[in-house]
Amino acid sequence: MSKKFYIIIGVIAAICIFLIGYRIIGMNKNDDGNENDTQLSTVTDAPSGTGEPIPELTDTPVPTDTPTPEPTATPTPVPTSTPYSGPELYTSTEKNISYTRESHHYAVSENFGKNFSYENTYYITVSLNSQIVKVYKRDSNGNPTGQPVKTFITSTGDKNDKSKATPVTRFVILDNDIRDVSKYRWCYANPWVQYATRLYYINNLRDNGFDGYFTGFMFHSELYSEQNNHTLQAKEWNKLGYPCSHGCMRMQAVDAKWIYENCHSGSIVDVIDGEPEPELWKQLKPALIPENQNYDPTDN
Repeated sequence: MSKKFYIIIGVIAAICIFLIGYRIIGMNKNDDGNENDTQLSTVTDAPSGTGEPIPELTDTPVPTDTPTPEPTATPTPVPTSTPYSGPELYTSTEKNISYTRESHHYAVSENFGKNFSYENTYYITVSLNSQIVKVYKRDSNGNPTGQPVKTFITSTGDKNDKSKATPVTRFVILDNDIRDVSKYRWCYANPWVQYATRLYYINNLRDNGFDGYFTGFMFHSELYSEQNNHTLQAKEWNKLGYPCSHGCMRMQAVDAKWIYENCHSGSIVDVIDGEPEPELWKQLKPALIPENQNYDPTDN
């Protein structure tokens, strides 16, 4: 065989050996994982110099919606009434009435009881424990009837001073008695008051008259420094509804005026211990006025 034939055979063998070697090297690269697509999908290169494998990635959990709690209804507080701050409960103590004219004792004319009709008079109660005055109409027998036609807040005598306390007793109004005046548009009562109606003490009430006394007890307005309705003592007016007088029944000007104009001879006034009436007291108690206010807001 010629030399040329061996050269060709050698070249073919070299090419085959090269191809076989190239294939083996390519397989080894896949075994190392440097270019393995499957492993690349789950593993990343470790940080340089650590030489430690990176943990497999896990799927991030999909957040679920946290249910919003339904709001609970806030209970509406039950309204409470205004605390009662009225006069303290007490039982009055009888005392000797401090008459304006202690020696003035007389029997009223027998015409008393004939010069008026019961239907034109009133029966009035003054409750010491509620500081409330109630006015009732009277029937043909002279008895109170029905519901009060008028209800007033008042201030009776200071219960802590026996000389000033308003006594539990019965009075009568005599505005046409010839002996004594009992209605005063203005009256000096140390100091001044408006619309005063004087009360007479009854010893013995009869069909044709009574034995009685001219007393110092009256229904009247609050106090004024002068005979002028723009000199009101606001501090005293603000005490309405509490026992603080010298024995008389202090009232708002409009209320004292009503008694002054409507309650005439023969009208009976019973001062009683009575019972507290918190709700009515709160309705009747007027709002406070500034200390520099010098007039009664009801006086018009």
